[in-house]
Amino acid sequence: MKKILFITPYPKGFAPSQRLKFEQYYKSMELSNYEVSYDSFIDQEFWSFIYQNGFLLRKFYKTIIAYSSRFLLLFKLKKFDIIYIHLWYTPYGPPIFERIVTAIT
Repeated sequence: MKKILFITPYPKGFAPSQRLKFEQYYKSMELSNYEVSYDSFIDQEFWSFIYQNGFLLRKFYKTIIAYSSRFLLLFKLKKFDIIYIHLWYTPYGPPIFERIVTAIT
């Protein structure tokens, strides 16, 4: 069984771009003997307030947590056969993580 990891900016089921491009195919992939995993930068709690005014400290905290999670994910990438990065690995700053992912895989 091949393992696929979808690295996404938004939680599963919340962003039209993700639903249209690949989320709708998760079940078909699983039926075709693929193990589907996903990792979103923004979790559901963060999604609930990220685009609202205010909440600056919470947004800063959740962003730090998300970057930490993505850093730790770097050490798990080798166990996947296919890695699909939707839009970006991390949303802010230069594409340092994308270069690391490319070097690792």
